[in-house]
Amino acid sequence: GGGGGALMRRAMMARRGWRLACALASLACAVPALPAKVRVRLRGREVLALPGETLRSALIRGGLSPHNGQSKTINCRGLGTCGTCAVSVCSSSTATLEPATQTAVERVRLGLPPHRPPVAPRLRLACQCRVAAGEGTIVLLKHSGFWGSEEQLSDEPAEAFAAPLGRLEFALDRGLKPAPDESPADGSQVLKANPCESCGGSQMALCPACDGDGGYDAVYKLPDLPSMPDGSRPTGKMRCACNSCAGRGTVICRECFSGDPYDLEAIRAIMRTKPD
Repeated sequence: GGGGGALMRRAMMARRGWRLACALASLACAVPALPAKVRVRLRGREVLALPGETLRSALIRGGLSPHNGQSKTINCRGLGTCGTCAVSVCSSSTATLEPATQTAVERVRLGLPPHRPPVAPRLRLACQCRVAAGEGTIVLLKHSGFWGSEEQLSDEPAEAFAAPLGRLEFALDRGLKPAPDESPADGSQVLKANPCESCGGSQMALCPACDGDGGYDAVYKLPDLPSMPDGSRPTGKMRCACNSCAGRGTVICRECFSGDPYDLEAIRAIMRTKPD
């Protein structure tokens, strides 16, 4: 009767309100696209780079590491003394580094064991060379071994990487400057160069709608089966993907937000650079 219809209407309104809350939570965790025009490619993935920052900072801020294995944790944090962030730059790169050749620090460290010819002269320390302003892509190769010094290339996958020391990972990168509070005159958005303390520069946070699970189990009744001995109906479960994070379990960290949360294309562009 009328009571049943009212209950149904209230249930539908509650369901719509939950969907709206999830959508708003997803938007609140988004950041706009970076103003950078240079991309850095390593291990089959690309990240956006800010002009003036080191390759190491750009990679770690984008959720990649220039290190192999245990050296992702055991390294000099950008001093240029350990040599574990060594990478080679492909000739197919369409963007440039500053300086274009090895610095004095690079020549000294890459001239010491275990680095040796013929690989060492082709390497750059990701913590000592900076991304030059402009457009294009810097294509990097990582060699195998703890120091990345072997002739064969590393076969490590591009796994999601969160900086172990958070903001301290970038303390020695003097090329990173805080972004202004206002947006540029051309209307593009700005992402703060300093890494976020909440996500360590990875820009990823657990989805608040599904608690990082990527979905939920929907329980439903099976009306065509006989009732259980206690009179209840048999139930089943169906795995449903979270609409807020599209089943990823992660969204962009809300602490990094600095622009229009309704710019969905910019949000999607950032998320496409992140691992699933």
